[in-house]
Amino acid sequence: MDLPNAFPEHRAMIISHFQLRRAIGWAGVALPVVLYFAFIVVFPNCPFPQSISHFYYTPLGTYFTGTLFAVAVFLFFYRLPEKTDRRAAQLAGFAAIVIACCPTYPYCTSCMECSSIFWIPFPWSTALHYASAGLFFCILAFFCFFLFTKTNPAQAPSAQKMIRNRIYRICGTTILLCMILLCIYDGDTVIFQFSFFTLPPLTFMLESIALLAFGLSWLIKGETLWRDK
Repeated sequence: MDLPNAFPEHRAMIISHFQLRRAIGWAGVALPVVLYFAFIVVFPNCPFPQSISHFYYTPLGTYFTGTLFAVAVFLFFYRLPEKTDRRAAQLAGFAAIVIACCPTYPYCTSCMECSSIFWIPFPWSTALHYASAGLFFCILAFFCFFLFTKTNPAQAPSAQKMIRNRIYRICGTTILLCMILLCIYDGDTVIFQFSFFTLPPLTFMLESIALLAFGLSWLIKGETLWRDK
């Protein structure tokens, strides 16, 4: 729909959907970036958490859980005419809430500086956490492959739309590859280290790449990049 020619109420609705998509995208992109730089700056002498989920136990846990709840709210309010889109968004939002409310096991129990919560979760909490995380990323990939790539059958896709669809599929493939690698390799391994610089553990890196791909796809869907002219 051409925004300048749309009815005012329709135009406002379309713009709000774009803003909601952008909010979801920026939340996904910012989460790993903020957690990484904030931790290495504020806690340079503490062991880096093995995964994004382990930030729950650090002083940055509020930002971690708050972002998940914000994304969940955005997804719950992501309402489009297609029932598949709504159900997928709601299921992803529910999974995000479970991830935030059911933490995984703690990564450090001996440092009062970087670990602000000392609590051993029940086994079912860890199981729900990982199951919900897997479901969440699978739905994100589903959005990239099947929902974002939809094209109006009544008109030929524009050049920009074709570019966007390629990027959506790349983002979906990236998310799935990161999930597969997380299931195969030891996520606690540090694969690159210098005396002055060490990459974070593999789990954190793969989760970050998946979240960046997720955020990029939603930013593009919100017409931040490669919009139709």
